[in-house]
Parts: sequence; C-alpha cells; structure tokens
Amino acid sequence: MQEADYFIAIFDDGPRPHVWRWEIARVSSPMGVRLSNCGYRSRMAAEFAGGRALKEFLVALAAEQIRDLRNQLRQATPEMSLGHRAISGS
Repeated sequence: MQEADYFIAIFDDGPRPHVWRWEIARVSSPMGVRLSNCGYRSRMAAEFAGGRALKEFLVALAAEQIRDLRNQLRQATPEMSLGHRAISGS
C-alpha cells in the first residue's frame, strides 16, 4: 500500500445550505466501494472531516495488510505458527 495512492476529493454539489462533501479516491485504480460523506457547510469542514476519515482508512488498511501477511506466513510455515521448533532426529 502506498499512502500517496489515496486522496480526498472535495465536491460542492447540491442545494444550499449543506452542499460540501468529501470522497476517498485512489489514483492507481478505482476503488470497489465509495467512501464518502456529505452535508458540510463549508469546504474547510469537508476537508477536515475527509482528512480524518482518510487517516482512519489508511490505518485500518495497513492493519488488514499486516494480518494478511501474518496469515500467509503461518500458511507457508505451519510449524512456526504453532511456536514449535523443528528437532532433528540425530
């Protein structure tokens, strides 16, 4: 994962007074889901909320990737996942 691949897009759409929204997007390829929120009274409020959401998303994404790597290592070396050392028979 590269943090620079993700960004916040801010939009001014909809009737007044709550028109601003943020959306998390990815540069390399479209995301499979839409992560966004709307109803902000100013661009600054939408940017602030979107920035916090992006940070939370990246932390959760990194944690998921770490879990996936640990699971892959456990599957590749099952004796290590149990905390056992191999003992030679000589």
